[in-house]
Amino acid sequence: MPTIYRPLLLEANDEGLLAYVESNYDHGQLRQIIWDAQEIYLPAIIGSALYDELKNQKRLNTLTALNQTLLYEKIQPALMWRVLADGM
Repeated sequence: MPTIYRPLLLEANDEGLLAYVESNYDHGQLRQIIWDAQEIYLPAIIGSALYDELKNQKRLNTLTALNQTLLYEKIQPALMWRVLADGM
């Protein structure tokens, strides 16, 4: 079965996230929580068109300057707290 690449807008090894996660966390489970949180909450907040644009640009490593600012300064901090809340 081929591997499906699902671009995460917040990486499971992000230092800000790991500061709050127990040191013996399950990497695969954390990735799944990130994926679920971004798929459930982000499209409703930022719109599905912008969400798809961010995922595609992240996957292709072609983030524009404006999308980098949006992702790193606004979306990732909010997503991190959502992941921590859902992970409880």
